[in-house]
Amino acid sequence: MARLRFSVSELRQGLTQVSTRFPFAILYALCAFFAIVQIIEYQDEIYLNQLLVSLLAMPLTVAVTLLAESFNWSKLIKLIGQVVLLALMVLYFILLPEDFDSAPYVHLYRYIGLLFAAHLLVSVSVIGYRNHHLLFWNFNQFIFFRWLLASIFSMVLYAGIAGALLAMHFLFNVDIRGELYGHLFALIASVFHPIYFLAGMPRMQDQQDDAEIHYPKQLNIFSIYILLPIVLIYLIILYAYGAKIIITLNWPIGWVAWLVLGFSVSGIFAYLLIYPLKDSDKNTLARLYYRFYFLLLIPILLLLYVAIFKRISMYSFTEDRYIILIAALWLSILCVHNFIRRSNLIFIPVSLFFATMISLLGPWSMFSVSRQMQYERFIEILDKNKVRNADGQIAQPDTTLQTRMSSDDRFEITSISKYLCDLHGIEVFEELFTQSLDSIKDQSRWNQRDYVLDQIGIEAQYNRSEEYNPETYFSFNCDNVVFDVKDYDLFIADNLTILDNMDSRSKLICTYQGESDTIEITSWVKNKLGGEYNSSFPEEDMTLYITNKKMEKKIVINAISGNYEPASKSNPINIYNVQAYIFIKKLD
Repeated sequence: MARLRFSVSELRQGLTQVSTRFPFAILYALCAFFAIVQIIEYQDEIYLNQLLVSLLAMPLTVAVTLLAESFNWSKLIKLIGQVVLLALMVLYFILLPEDFDSAPYVHLYRYIGLLFAAHLLVSVSVIGYRNHHLLFWNFNQFIFFRWLLASIFSMVLYAGIAGALLAMHFLFNVDIRGELYGHLFALIASVFHPIYFLAGMPRMQDQQDDAEIHYPKQLNIFSIYILLPIVLIYLIILYAYGAKIIITLNWPIGWVAWLVLGFSVSGIFAYLLIYPLKDSDKNTLARLYYRFYFLLLIPILLLLYVAIFKRISMYSFTEDRYIILIAALWLSILCVHNFIRRSNLIFIPVSLFFATMISLLGPWSMFSVSRQMQYERFIEILDKNKVRNADGQIAQPDTTLQTRMSSDDRFEITSISKYLCDLHGIEVFEELFTQSLDSIKDQSRWNQRDYVLDQIGIEAQYNRSEEYNPETYFSFNCDNVVFDVKDYDLFIADNLTILDNMDSRSKLICTYQGESDTIEITSWVKNKLGGEYNSSFPEEDMTLYITNKKMEKKIVINAISGNYEPASKSNPINIYNVQAYIFIKKLD
């Protein structure tokens, strides 16, 4: 385990070592720091992409260096590897959408997957050494504690310097910009933390002949007395649930797949942690767990397959279901491999790395498969209701479709269109409509979904069994297009979110500078339902005010829509969409 020791000379020596061994890591760390500073200063979204690419490149460049050491690459091959990585990162930066925040979620899913794969690559980078299964355990144990130590030092360093700046501000009236604290955090998190972490990165070629496992006492306590009992409790619960299915002949509910997956991953994590104890006579539980875990996992895997295939057969593929299925296949491969070569630990992360990359890239990726399958479901429902013309397109909305399409079909169309617009963008529907979609591509995902439904000719349906009733739907708009801002200091567009609290969506959240105000608007909506359910109102009727000691917020609801269910006493109002303008007047 890393020693709890820190000194300036150690930091200076570590910086020299890191700059020699991991020069590209320092380059990417500085790029990340620069991007964070620019985001804090200018809120420019283009720097968010730079930050994301830099954070992805850092573990990848470390992995390239460690793999080069593992396979004893020449300096030229190592440099070529780093240059190729740099070129790939530049290409990825170019391909990222400019407005990453509002882009389809597919980009976020893919980025998270690539970041996960990059860290897996670091984990398995000792694969080229002799005795790599022992080196793998020691290496990952060491870098975990080194990362933890770097994180503790970083937090203490930030708290100390930030506290000193705060003291100077209050005691000596030194004017310190609030952004400086963000800059300080960026410097420590993106530069100091990785440099200190990498300074302690071990050179594993010197330990190839070390057959000893270094097992910290703290890890022993965590694994045996905390993690293993929790895993075994969930194992008992899942076995009991499987017995209930057999007795009652009821199919497993949908979310049990995630429970099984979480148990399986936690179980494998425990399996890796107790590896040094597999032959210990003092830890019978660890020895039995290591021997029988994958055997006990087989019935749980059968439950996982039943749950996920049921969901896929009913609703086809989505990214979440694809992940569960690929994870089930990966776990099955591990079970088979365990019966063949139980001691080959490094196979677990290596196989997970390839499973992750298969899921992220290519026509077989979870994005391509899910998009195609859901679009086919969408078209199938349209054809069932005879919506498309002879050319397979929709030229104009079908005014009769709202009444002749079943409630279940409207619900499915609403759900699929929301999924496709959220995850993949409205570009999915370009071949379906004769009209150009260029004008709608830059609008919000919610507006894109509404546009698709409008072009088809139906209203959004949020409950499968609820028949359409136009009197339960409301849509209010502000008829002003020009607003007076002379009495206010700041203007913010569209800064309201809907508080989604289980079945209730009748509250709005207004957030500014980390402070959130909750607005209950049930009465406000009811007061406007005396007239038309689709109405425009003047600015004063669409305005709400929030005042505290620091500021006054004037909130102009530009557009709001949802459902009103008078029969529901607890949650009669459900908001589905809201757009607002926020005017802020500082009072101090």
